[in-house]
Amino acid sequence: MTGVGGFVPFSSLTPALQSGINSDQAVMIFSRNGFFGYALALPITTPVDEQQVMFWSTFATDAPPARTDDVHALLIEKHGAWKSPSSCIRQIIDAASACLTKLLVLPRYEVPYLPHWTSLHGTALAPKTGSARIMLVGDATHAAAPDSGQGASMALEDVQMLAMLLRHYSSDLPKVVKAYEDMRIPRVGRILRLGRRNGDGKREISWFRAAVRDLVLWIMCHLPLRVFLWLDPTHLYDVEAEVTKYLAVTNR
Repeated sequence: MTGVGGFVPFSSLTPALQSGINSDQAVMIFSRNGFFGYALALPITTPVDEQQVMFWSTFATDAPPARTDDVHALLIEKHGAWKSPSSCIRQIIDAASACLTKLLVLPRYEVPYLPHWTSLHGTALAPKTGSARIMLVGDATHAAAPDSGQGASMALEDVQMLAMLLRHYSSDLPKVVKAYEDMRIPRVGRILRLGRRNGDGKREISWFRAAVRDLVLWIMCHLPLRVFLWLDPTHLYDVEAEVTKYLAVTNR
């Protein structure tokens, strides 16, 4: 998988497209062989000459395009005939390609999943020894593709949970480590699997799978927010509640 993205001056687009993008604000387009999205990069009240449109494209390739490749031609090949609410994909690609050095070409690489996140894993090492106190958080532990939409959230959850555990187990570092891994590894594993599944949906897929995906997206977009959150509890994760529940179960 490869991502290509960048920023386009809002003023470089025609007035009709500017009006359409102001109305749409954020558009994400799924097809049978890739993904294209665009949105205003700054608040809608930003003056036209300062406003930017950001766009991002995801598609499968045998090898990531090199900096010397014709990225404009590649984007046109992948998305040039696609439709959008404002019919602006082609113009966004043309405007972005006016300065190819500003295009971001971001290949996707899988990072091996770490079986544990601290150097105290599975040990009874007392903190007074002053050694083996490495704890990993955020991308150092679980670098994820953007398809889960949870990368920054997971890092913030790591830090908040560690802070709460260090406050509770102020003199017992091994217990901090165990609790941290007990709670975080299962949650992060689920999110990484979700991101991988979402990313695979941007590869070339059959018409039937695309039809099922489109139907599910249509249903999800018309559900009340509370029902959507109930069906997908990923976004309802409460670090404080999880720590409280863990401490109650372990009686520590």
